[in-house]
Amino acid sequence: MRYLWVSLLWAQAPLWKADLPANARIALLPDGNILVLSKENVYALSAAKGEKLWDCRPCTHFTADEWRPVGDYPIWEAGTLVNADPQIPLDSVRRMYPFWWTSGYMVLNAATGRVVFDATAKGEHWYWVSGRAILPSQGLLVIFGVGPKNPNAFLSLQTSIIAGYDLRTGQQLWRRPASDKNASEQLHSNLAAYDGKVYFLTNRALYAVDAATGNTLWRTEIVKGISLRATTGTYIFIDEEKDMVMAFGRGRLIAVRRADGQRLWQKPVDIPRDNVIHAFSTSRGVLLFTDDLQPGSVQAPTGRSLFFPPLALLLSYENGANLWGERLRTPGLLSGYIPLDENRLLCLFQRER
Repeated sequence: MRYLWVSLLWAQAPLWKADLPANARIALLPDGNILVLSKENVYALSAAKGEKLWDCRPCTHFTADEWRPVGDYPIWEAGTLVNADPQIPLDSVRRMYPFWWTSGYMVLNAATGRVVFDATAKGEHWYWVSGRAILPSQGLLVIFGVGPKNPNAFLSLQTSIIAGYDLRTGQQLWRRPASDKNASEQLHSNLAAYDGKVYFLTNRALYAVDAATGNTLWRTEIVKGISLRATTGTYIFIDEEKDMVMAFGRGRLIAVRRADGQRLWQKPVDIPRDNVIHAFSTSRGVLLFTDDLQPGSVQAPTGRSLFFPPLALLLSYENGANLWGERLRTPGLLSGYIPLDENRLLCLFQRER
């Protein structure tokens, strides 16, 4: 048994004391209350009196170490975002029979104790979750992944799904396939959320949807006909000052007008490993940094991988041209940065993983 003591700095006696499970992990929430995570239970204690504010029995499907905070919000998640985990390959058997392989993923509002999202809950049944975005101004959680086209049917075709949930109550506000037009379109990108809109990239087009309703605002094709280029390492970048959205995927970089999706330009860009990890807006152009490994891989580069070092590119806003004339080889993988002004970044590079 473990104990948690809380007292004032100038007091000799504790304000209150609480018994904790032996394997408990504790964390301080943004509102000052205390989150207790263990295999037996997940609950919150009042920092003022030590009273239990709520407990979450469904949360015990995950160990204490599997829970992690999401940014500065009172939101915690547990489980696996499958496309980001190289240890869970999406092999052919899994793609053909996904209902055998449902992957656990849960989102908890630690301020209220509500489970906002549970991939294995009745009526949800997501096969796997690939990513999520939080829109705090709208109190909205957006999830994307793969699930049944009809979640109420015993057998249903699998398709890319995107859905919105109320962060406070966990109510599903909307659910839709990635594409309104073509069921074969698969969602591969990260989600970019800004100003009440969610942007995502399928293997054929760039989309903007209304975060409140899930309705499509615009769709801009990036591929017409058949393309044999794999859809890996996709990346979406929003530039507020230029009022544009830029997306990289299938060896192409496309820039569109943020308001209506009108194509400004599109060009092929040869990036080793197809993996853009960071993009920055500067007064001269958009600065891209690349990885030297395939998306999701955490293995140290060996063999031929040593011939594909991390790179930096400065691309023109007007036409996507490389303003440096060549790709700059960086000292290592970009792992941190501090903006100094609109034209200078203090970068931290790591040579080893």
